[in-house]
Amino acid sequence: MARIILIACLFHFIFASTPPEAKYTPLQMITSAGYPGESHSVTTRDGYVLGLQRISYGRTGKTNATRPVIFLQHGLLCASTNWITNGPSDSLGFILADAGFDVWLGNVRGNTYSREHVKYNPDKDKEFWDFSFDEHALIDLPTMIDYALSVSGQNSTYYVGHSQGTMMGFAGFSSNATLASKIRGFFALAPVSTVKDIEGMFAYIAKIYKVLVPFFSVTGVGEFVPNKSIIDKAGELFCFSKIEEVCGNVLFLICGFDEKNLNDSLIPVYLGHTPAGTSVQNVVHWAQMVKSGAFQMYDYGSASANKEHYNGNSTPPLYNLSQFPVPTYLFTGNKDWLADPTDVKGLINKLNTTSNSLKGVTNIPYYEHLDFIWGIDAAEKVYKVIISYINGSN
Repeated sequence: MARIILIACLFHFIFASTPPEAKYTPLQMITSAGYPGESHSVTTRDGYVLGLQRISYGRTGKTNATRPVIFLQHGLLCASTNWITNGPSDSLGFILADAGFDVWLGNVRGNTYSREHVKYNPDKDKEFWDFSFDEHALIDLPTMIDYALSVSGQNSTYYVGHSQGTMMGFAGFSSNATLASKIRGFFALAPVSTVKDIEGMFAYIAKIYKVLVPFFSVTGVGEFVPNKSIIDKAGELFCFSKIEEVCGNVLFLICGFDEKNLNDSLIPVYLGHTPAGTSVQNVVHWAQMVKSGAFQMYDYGSASANKEHYNGNSTPPLYNLSQFPVPTYLFTGNKDWLADPTDVKGLINKLNTTSNSLKGVTNIPYYEHLDFIWGIDAAEKVYKVIISYINGSN
């Protein structure tokens, strides 16, 4: 009898130690927190079915007042759950809903909630994974924003991006004047354009990425699921956590993290939702930019292939930020591996001296890359500042 009780207690401990939110869908996370949630999907012109979530009101319920649209875009290897995993008082999605915004959460092609195509099967067809952040920025982003505005009945939105979500904004808004005209303000958390000076696993990958590419996809179809040997080696080099699961998670190895500024009890939730998926081609694109030091489109590997994709140009076109058209607010950290301070300084100079689009910079010296979405003090240091910027601009 005592043994049965002991076993029962052990099972209870094992299963109770993982919060249910670790397996919730975004909609479940929204509604379980007491907010009205909606799930939507929209199909891109090249056939990808993208999942979006909406928090149309705060917990106090529906009002007659017009609620400004704000679109939140996750970063590399992440998903819309990034914005709602820290609970109502510490998640940007919920804070904005309570502050009076119509909140939309995007998901790019290839992640957990945008893993569908009208023709291709992501588990079988390499064609599904034939994309990089170019397609995220130039196709996914305008498709999602246009859909959100159509449903909301409005003609403009605020935009918040984190990590690759900022890269999508810089690339998408500089390339598409129509899209840029719909953006009332761009809030870039851990802003990324050039990545020459990044640290961590990506810096390691970039040096020898052509050799490592065959080990990037254990599925064999082009999805970025690295061979265990790469993860183990990266864990040895770049992970200093006592939590074994963290050192085996490619997102944490790429971005770095500060355990002191994360809620320990929520780490199983973060691990349950990331990595959320991307393509080998996208990772290669990042590696190419580390080596080139340029903010440029994907290099197809030969002059002839590039000419085929880029209207006769033998090299990938650069994204031009010299006339960046959107009012922009940067949120930076001095310990950020992916949005390295040296790269960010170059971005600030570009936005300041050429386009005059930079309206504010908030630097948090001790912040790392993931602190902007999961930091225990992000609500105070980042999210309230975003709302104050918006209120001030109005």
